[in-house]
Amino acid sequence: MQLRLSSFFPFVGWMRHYRKSWLSADIFAGLSIAFVALPQSIAFALIAGLPAQYGVYASVMPCIIGALFGSSAHLMNGPTNATALLILTTLAPVISDGYGIESVFLLAVLVGIIQLALGIARMGLVVDFISNAVLVGFTAGVAVQIIVQQIGNALGLSTSPHGLFYHVIWENIISWRQINWVAVGVMFIGLFVVLLLERYMRKWPSALVAMVVTTALVFLLGLKGWSVPVVGAIQGGIPPLTLPKIDGVLVQKLMPGATAIALLGLLNSLSISKSIALQSRQIINNNQEFIGQGLANLVAGFTSGFPVSGSFNRSMANFQVGAKTALSGIICGFAVALAALLLGSYAAYLPMSVIAGILFLTAWRMVNINQIKMNLMATKSDAAVLIGTFVGTLFLSLEFAVFMGIFLSIILFLMRTSHPELVPLLPPKPGARMEEDPEDKPCPQMGIVSVDGSLFFGSAQAVQADLNRYLENHPDMQNLLVRMHHVEVLDASGAAALDATLDKLKRRGGTLALAGVSRPNVQVLNNTGLTKKIGPDFVRKHTNAAMMHLMQTFSRKRCHACPYYHFNECKALKREGQKLEKGKL
Repeated sequence: MQLRLSSFFPFVGWMRHYRKSWLSADIFAGLSIAFVALPQSIAFALIAGLPAQYGVYASVMPCIIGALFGSSAHLMNGPTNATALLILTTLAPVISDGYGIESVFLLAVLVGIIQLALGIARMGLVVDFISNAVLVGFTAGVAVQIIVQQIGNALGLSTSPHGLFYHVIWENIISWRQINWVAVGVMFIGLFVVLLLERYMRKWPSALVAMVVTTALVFLLGLKGWSVPVVGAIQGGIPPLTLPKIDGVLVQKLMPGATAIALLGLLNSLSISKSIALQSRQIINNNQEFIGQGLANLVAGFTSGFPVSGSFNRSMANFQVGAKTALSGIICGFAVALAALLLGSYAAYLPMSVIAGILFLTAWRMVNINQIKMNLMATKSDAAVLIGTFVGTLFLSLEFAVFMGIFLSIILFLMRTSHPELVPLLPPKPGARMEEDPEDKPCPQMGIVSVDGSLFFGSAQAVQADLNRYLENHPDMQNLLVRMHHVEVLDASGAAALDATLDKLKRRGGTLALAGVSRPNVQVLNNTGLTKKIGPDFVRKHTNAAMMHLMQTFSRKRCHACPYYHFNECKALKREGQKLEKGKL
């Protein structure tokens, strides 16, 4: 019964084995991350075009539920920059159609349902179809979008952050006469505090301290009277319960964005969990992480929050400060609620320009130059996916950019796998191991080729065409040995391609032999009846065994007259031919 409970409620496992010595480390980690999470929550809510308190609420119950039901001991759930920007682009057309800002609650519920359904269906491998190039390109594009959208707040302008990035840039350019230089000065003070603390006092929550310092300046110097834009008071404490209104038309409008947020959130959370697990030696359960993320988003929708995912900065910091279990995430959620309750009223003097400055730093640090270089230099496909996703993030709606990146990754992958390489082989000398035959001068009676790649419905036609071309280039060849050591996948279409090659060889009076066939692929050959048609003796594990059986079908006369010495048997056959010739004379 206990095993069954821990499979449905993963927190039962770590709670059962919890040690008292871990408690102080988890409490310290939870409180430390809360001081980081609070300013980020406010900032990301503003990126999403939502009231600041929504960001606080999204950092309370989702963080707690994600810690309880996820598989990672260190993953911290809450608002993130990429998710926030996706929320903005998803909600903007919905709000313009007359729906209220409360639509974000339904959006969170839809994201949670999608993620939960994927987890229950054990679809943990689905994120493997989202390549690293998509994530890197999307993150870089989001960083540019965040910087552009916060220019207005940084300069104290009243320009709209909505729209494509070049529209926002142009709107800020034509509004340059309205720049509030006091707001700009406050922003630089905030940035100075952040950079100073990060250099000399790294353990301090630099963003929170910068907010406190600049808020005090605005209050004490009366800068609010100088028209310095401020966030306004935020609510804290226990998040109020909400019941998202179900509307069929609204669901239809939100679903594309919800799907993009769900997939990107899962990819982001799993990549964070696994990168930390490499250092913590923890085993991550993909499907359980899906369920944890889904429940966290469902709870967000019913507690006045918005869609969340794992945060790299907060999760990595949670691990580095020494958290032992997911209890740190639970403590962090309660601490954020308490901190907002005590400090929320002071946000009435929190300058928007400082939030913008902090987001500038956050966005800049999102861009991983090394990852960008690696993907650009690795393969042309990776480079195309990264550039395509980055450009799509800037010029298209963000949810479409995500889908475009995923679609491009899959298409390019299928293009690579749809044409396995057919390599002619020969031993460089009799008795040696097989090597590529660059001159393509095989044994006149037996060709040997290797199929390097899977032989399935997507590649069967290309492989069959290559085999046909090889036989056409050697019209007198009667037998063919296909080495399948590198064929991981074989399906009915692949078996049909081999069957067609066998028929062509039989019309020449020869046959087909297969070597290096894996056990699953042998089963496919058996199921399709191809093993019986070829003959069990011609489907072998080792190349030499298959060659020996093929050689028994050779025309000895052709071997006597053959000028090549490819195999050990060739020498004896040449002598036999010479003796027969002398006997005739």
